[in-house]
Amino acid sequence: PEAGLYLPFVVRAGVTNVAVAGTDRAVVELALAADRLVTGGDAVDARNLKRKARLTRRAGYDLILLAGEPLWLRGTGGSVGAKLFRRCRAALSDSGIVALHLDARALPTARFAAVARRFAAVFGEVQVWQTGPEDWLLVGAARPFEARADRMLGLFERREVTRDCARAGIRSLPEILACRVGDGPALASWLERTPAPPAGFGVWRAPRTAFPSGAADRLRAASLDTLRPEDNSWLRPGALDDAVRAALLEKAGVCAEARRRAASAFALREQGRGEDALRAAREAAGLHPSGVLLTPFGESLDLEGRRRIAIGDFKGALKCYEHLLSLQPGLARAHYGMAYCLRATGEAESAYLHFARAVAAAPAQVPYRLAFAQACSAVAEYAEADRQYEAALRQEPDNPEVLFRFARGLALAARPEKDFARAVRLAERACVVTRWRRPEYAYGLADLYLDAGRVLEGMGLKRRLKEGLPSESAVPGGKGGAR
Repeated sequence: PEAGLYLPFVVRAGVTNVAVAGTDRAVVELALAADRLVTGGDAVDARNLKRKARLTRRAGYDLILLAGEPLWLRGTGGSVGAKLFRRCRAALSDSGIVALHLDARALPTARFAAVARRFAAVFGEVQVWQTGPEDWLLVGAARPFEARADRMLGLFERREVTRDCARAGIRSLPEILACRVGDGPALASWLERTPAPPAGFGVWRAPRTAFPSGAADRLRAASLDTLRPEDNSWLRPGALDDAVRAALLEKAGVCAEARRRAASAFALREQGRGEDALRAAREAAGLHPSGVLLTPFGESLDLEGRRRIAIGDFKGALKCYEHLLSLQPGLARAHYGMAYCLRATGEAESAYLHFARAVAAAPAQVPYRLAFAQACSAVAEYAEADRQYEAALRQEPDNPEVLFRFARGLALAARPEKDFARAVRLAERACVVTRWRRPEYAYGLADLYLDAGRVLEGMGLKRRLKEGLPSESAVPGGKGGAR
């Protein structure tokens, strides 16, 4: 049912002759529409998709991706049954693989082990991959795995693939190789140490994993740390030099160690050892700052910072963003959060510096530019404030907030050189863009008229505002404002 989520990437990676089965047409079309919104283009023509997959002998599939619903939902047992696995194996080509995606949210370790046993019993060769904090892949094949490193690197030369990986937090091939947790012998050894669950175990055990009392049973990133593989013979150099392959594997080893430490940070945090968890996360960030497992850790700090801002605890929020910056230096939203808190606590100079860093890290974010411009005005850097407002208007010419804030900034009382004429034009434009439905903009325009010496126009506009919001034709001069 979740195949539509992965379909655009598969096509952009160069896979042809794709079939989608076992999911509603509307679900696939919704996933494609969401991808179109993010990427700005159509990766897949839904009309050309095959809607049936024949899992029969000699069907000759090179890849079968099983992306079922989470196993805690009723009726999902068939999606991880031995019968389906046998059908998939029969339908593979000689070098084909089957990839089973498992959502680890509320997935007990024993349930994962039961699925892995059935999977390993069908496929002669098995690998375990963890592609995200809650995303696991069991990869099976009839023959020993062989992958060519030169072809993998070739994929990253495709702009579409590079962008898809960047959206997933992946920037290089070693980061992908580090997602490999273990192979068949290592998995078999782990399964021997993991007891088989009783019948009906998942029915009552899975819901408990969502609560602290049952969290110990849930599959975590650190649950399979002992599987970390030493054998990398499956990765062939292809046309690459052996030295390049060795460099790839060395970097992958560093990334894998970073993932291990990030996984331990999650486990420590669940035990209530916040400082130890943060220390482990910093160690992971020191090895590999953009690790996939660090992303949710940073997001939780950002969320806590936002929550504290909402209740007015700016000092507590500031500490959250300091921790976030220690994990991901240069992160735009962390600098922005710090600046917001510093401004609220009266530290205008420090806020100015962090707003500047946020804009430098994310120049396309208009809200960051707007906040930076206001911070510039607060420290009397009026020329820089004007440059930021103008840059924001080049990005969004009719953003009413930018127009009005710029107008106010040009007429600040503390500003030595004011430009009332331009301020009035900008404020008029803000009122027109909002169709005079924002009273603060209209009253602000009236004040600007008064400050500019246009007393009759200012008093007249205020009188009309008290009688009711005016229309565009009520603007003095009848032109509705112009930049």
